[in-house]
Amino acid sequence: MKFHDWQQISSKKNLVTTFRSLGIEINRTGDVPALSVLSLMDRAAFVLSLLSELNKRRTLIRGGSLTDENIAMLQGEIDAFEDSMLMISQEQIAAEKTNILQFPQTRRKTT
Repeated sequence: MKFHDWQQISSKKNLVTTFRSLGIEINRTGDVPALSVLSLMDRAAFVLSLLSELNKRRTLIRGGSLTDENIAMLQGEIDAFEDSMLMISQEQIAAEKTNILQFPQTRRKTT
């Protein structure tokens, strides 16, 4: 999936459908088991899509015209998106640590 494909995702339904087509499921715990197959660029696009969806939901909540039930549902979705972004970050950090351990000569020290 290319970056411009991610930009075409305009709704939560499309987002979930796209994730499912890639074998990615998002639930309240933020479980994204198939993320490791995505390239770094795809991960970046994925995070940008999640951020966009987060902002949309936060804007809806700030609007003040939702019922408590709708706010709770949106907050659950926001939590799942945040959990997914955290998982992506943790996977990337783990991959970097592995890379440093396997190929220490390719990494430079920064001072």
